[in-house]
Amino acid sequence: VSELNKLLAKFFKVLADPTRLAIIEFLEKGEKCACEIHPIFSQTQSTISIHLTKLVNAGILSFRQDGVRKMYSIKDRQVLKVLEFTKELIQKWNEEKIQELKNLGS
Repeated sequence: VSELNKLLAKFFKVLADPTRLAIIEFLEKGEKCACEIHPIFSQTQSTISIHLTKLVNAGILSFRQDGVRKMYSIKDRQVLKVLEFTKELIQKWNEEKIQELKNLGS
């Protein structure tokens, strides 16, 4: 197994969490303070902080200190293209599956 495949698996493993995907979607519009991110989720602040740390460690998000505030942003917007392509692929698969089920009923 190549190192690139190991990194790719790690990348997708980090993305394989609905909360982390929602955090990325929330940050699509731009940089946000952790204090703005925590309240939109029905999870504890510490749980959201763990998600943010995992996204930063994977190189998906970056952060900077602004006084006492921690500001998070998407490190490379190419990740949004990966997510959009993946969503389109899954929608296509779902549509094909629905069509197969309709054809079975005919």
